[in-house]
Amino acid sequence: MVQKALDDAGIFQKNISLEKTGIIIGKGNYTGLGATRAIEIVRTGEQISSLLKELLPEVSSVDIEKVKHAFQERKGRFAADTAMGLIPNLVASLVANRFNLGGAAFTVDAACASALLAVDHAVQELQRGRSDIMIAGGVHTGQNAAFWSIFAQLGALSRQQQIKPFSSDADGLLIGEGCGFVVLKDWKMLSAIRIKFMPSSKVSESAATAAEPV
Repeated sequence: MVQKALDDAGIFQKNISLEKTGIIIGKGNYTGLGATRAIEIVRTGEQISSLLKELLPEVSSVDIEKVKHAFQERKGRFAADTAMGLIPNLVASLVANRFNLGGAAFTVDAACASALLAVDHAVQELQRGRSDIMIAGGVHTGQNAAFWSIFAQLGALSRQQQIKPFSSDADGLLIGEGCGFVVLKDWKMLSAIRIKFMPSSKVSESAATAAEPV
């Protein structure tokens, strides 16, 4: 998605340097698939091993280790490059590394307002002159049962299965998955490059307050 945004802005066609380009991603720090897998592989594996030793003392430690490793292998691979779900900021860092961005690279979490907050911070980076170009957006994917359970317990999900903003009949929200990015640049510098951007001076306000359950 970031590559598509940069391509749409004409960055690659104009061969523009990304040395002073940053990226800010709005992403909720919810327990994702990566974190869930890590917990199951590490903690659950050890729990299985401990339980077997307690309940089946006649089973050798070697055989118990075999059971633990077999369980861990079936849960999937867990290595340094799969840690994105454990360290939220790695999302922005990996994108910055992939495109060799030299500006700021971090994530922000403001629940439903995360993407807007990312845009707000990106505008500030441009206005302060720390970056010439900023990429901003939001990502929400990989929902799981625990995520849905929390929102259900909060009473935040719409029983009508309809979203009705600003309506007195509203009774909650619906949760989806999505990803989107915009490329921002200071309005004063656009005329010299003549490429398609969303000028930061046109972004006057953004939500800086996390949403609360209805």
